[in-house]
Amino acid sequence: EWLMADQRKNEISKATDDHKYPIYIISAQGGGIKTAYHAGLTLSRLQDLYPDFANHVFAISGVSGGSLGSSVFSSLVGADSHSGQLETKADKVLAHDLLSPLLAAGLFPDFVQRFIPLPLNFLDRARGLEYAFEQAWDQEVDKDKNPLRSSFYQHWKPKGTAPALVLNTTVVETGERLVLSPFKIDLPDLKDIRTVACKSEKDKKDIDFPLSTAAV
Repeated sequence: EWLMADQRKNEISKATDDHKYPIYIISAQGGGIKTAYHAGLTLSRLQDLYPDFANHVFAISGVSGGSLGSSVFSSLVGADSHSGQLETKADKVLAHDLLSPLLAAGLFPDFVQRFIPLPLNFLDRARGLEYAFEQAWDQEVDKDKNPLRSSFYQHWKPKGTAPALVLNTTVVETGERLVLSPFKIDLPDLKDIRTVACKSEKDKKDIDFPLSTAAV
């Protein structure tokens, strides 16, 4: 379905053995805000220099900071119809202070959670980072249409231009690899979050979360 999208189908039909249609799967490494910048700005600059670049990128596999930068790039591609501006926008989004809200959430709401026996997700300090990430997009790109607040599983569409995001993490209790992906990846040593978190097929259809949560 991705190959048959209008923006790719015609070019692929012209491909020959000598002039193939390149398809990329990109790996974005972890390492905090440094790698978020590396992924976000490098990919955005490539898109600015070659506006057809994103049409050749099927997916981006990211972890940690690489997931943040990849999410910014993919969201900008999906939301922006003007070439030549993505690097500047990615720079502005990632330049925001994402640390202070996280520290504040750790000192206050997350601290309160220590005294409450039942888990309350909105008190989790990680939400401070997610909110800051979402607000950076509001201020620098578009507060009315914020893909970081929207469904992770609805972010990627096979017929769209924005690359799929395959975000990697681990199961805390076991250290096993865990993946958040819009499509099933059938590998014996890789668990999908929907398989781990859900007990039935109905649960798998119901589970969802914002892109900001997935990236963080």
